[in-house]
Amino acid sequence: MLLLATLLCAAGCRTPHPIPPADFSDPAWKLHHGQAVWRPNSEAQEVAGDLLVATRSDGQFVVQFTKIPVPLVVARRSPRAWEIQFPSDGREASGRLPPPERLIWLHLPDALRDEALPPGWTFERLDDGLWRLSAVERGEFIEGYLDPDMMPNLPTP
Repeated sequence: MLLLATLLCAAGCRTPHPIPPADFSDPAWKLHHGQAVWRPNSEAQEVAGDLLVATRSDGQFVVQFTKIPVPLVVARRSPRAWEIQFPSDGREASGRLPPPERLIWLHLPDALRDEALPPGWTFERLDDGLWRLSAVERGEFIEGYLDPDMMPNLPTP
C-alpha cells in the first residue's frame, strides 16, 4: 500500500522538469540581437541593456537581457514549460505552460511575432524599427530594437 501511495503521488506531481540548456550552434535556433530599456513598474528606474532573443519553430525560446557583464533576466520556454531567472537577485521561477501573465519577458517573443498577448498587455511598433511591450496599469514596459530578421513587418535597412 505504501508503494502504491508513493507511485500515485509521484504520478500526480505537476513540477516541470528543468528545461535543458539551449545549444545555439544548432541551426534550428534563430538568434536576434538588439538593445532594450526595461522598466519593471511605474516607480522603478529604467534599465538599458543588451537583448538576445533566440527562437525555434517548435515554440522554444530564450530571452536574455544583460547589463554587461551581468545577465539581469533569462527567460526560457519549451513546448511544455517555462522558467525565468533573475541572476543578480538570485530569484527564479518555473512552471508548466501557459506562463503567468505578469512576467513580461515570457511574452516578448509572442509579441514580436504579433501573436496574442494576455489581457492588459499592448504591443506597438514605433518609428525607426523600435517596438514597445507594455502593461499600462502597472507601468511596466520593454522598449527596444532587434535586428530586422525578427521583425518581419519592418523594412530591411
